[in-house]
Amino acid sequence: MIVPVSSFDVLPVCTNLIRTAFKTVADDFHLTLENCPSHPSLIRVEKLKEMYDKGVSMFVWKDEEIVAGFVAIEQSDLTKPWWYIEKLAVLPEFRHKNIGEELIRFAIDEIEKRGGAHISIALIDEQTILKDWYTKLGFRYTASKKFDHLPFGVCFMEYELLQFNIVSGNSPVLAELIFELDYDLRERYGDAVIHGIDLEKADDTGVIFVLGTYGKQTVCCGALRPFSKNQVELKRMFVRKLFRGKGFSKKLYYYIENQARGKGFGQIILETGEKQHEAIGLYRNLGFTPIEKFGEYVDDPNSLCFAKEIIINC
Repeated sequence: MIVPVSSFDVLPVCTNLIRTAFKTVADDFHLTLENCPSHPSLIRVEKLKEMYDKGVSMFVWKDEEIVAGFVAIEQSDLTKPWWYIEKLAVLPEFRHKNIGEELIRFAIDEIEKRGGAHISIALIDEQTILKDWYTKLGFRYTASKKFDHLPFGVCFMEYELLQFNIVSGNSPVLAELIFELDYDLRERYGDAVIHGIDLEKADDTGVIFVLGTYGKQTVCCGALRPFSKNQVELKRMFVRKLFRGKGFSKKLYYYIENQARGKGFGQIILETGEKQHEAIGLYRNLGFTPIEKFGEYVDDPNSLCFAKEIIINC
């Protein structure tokens, strides 16, 4: 079970855990107070208290009353969605039980809940097994660097998270994605009618546009267009080809569904084309069921329409 560190009382236990867990690393690399005083194997409780006061979030893995694992997350700049994962530690006798992976997955989920988009970690460059372990968890190598005050090289690795923002219909970035979406539809349907949205008038008609960014790249978009007092239409769902197969479309949809719920709509309706087999499968998987064609789609032979009831926030 992973729980947050919520008081100073737990910090001495955390300090001992970190020191014990990192002692094996210190032994392997001959790290001492003289050549590497900042190494976690030498951490003092005062340092953890300093981090705690600074707002660093700390979590421990517990087995009944035994605290066996630790991890910390910190936002590097409060104005940007960039975070660090720090001090991952598991007691030697509890290793090889997936506790480290549980802690990392938990840290990533926690950062995502807090709106993070970019995660960094730093480790000893010569720890090739550990670097491979992080790679399998989705981190990618970015750089290695030598520091004069450290007796080892430092490896930097990063993990990118998908982040969503509501934008105006006049957004140039949104226009780029809509252009790509329309091109994709032209490849499928030729000169058939594309049921789009007038971007210039969209803001005045209550349309909500969402952009998804992955690190520094804009990768997907979607929109909600009010249809009736209780119904809202899902429109312009699109994920760039290079970023498909990563689960982005589901995450995008759930973000948009939460927007609809927050606006008080009880049903989401949508139209998609009969040749968009991936979209049809996605919508069925998300709980949508077929309905009669509505609005501008009634006479379109390519159109299929779906609906999903959603629970409104109280």
